[in-house]
Amino acid sequence: MVDSTGTTGALQGSEGDDDLDWAVVNSLIQAQDFTSRALQSYLLRTRYREDASPESATRHIEEAIDRHRRIIEDLTLARESIETLTEEAD
Repeated sequence: MVDSTGTTGALQGSEGDDDLDWAVVNSLIQAQDFTSRALQSYLLRTRYREDASPESATRHIEEAIDRHRRIIEDLTLARESIETLTEEAD
């Protein structure tokens, strides 16, 4: 919710809160970026492909799965960073 100053309560507070917010926002932006690149890659392949075989589609899906595994790893690392920041604050 936005307050009268035009900011959200989540963005106000101590420096630790700012670090936490940045860790979350940055990891989500990176995850979205990987997802967008996977979609863009597939769209480019379908637009300019010479090989429209099921094997090519399967290969692309496998590549997308690998990319999304990396997304999950990145988000897991971000979560662990948040847990570390939270523990340090206590």
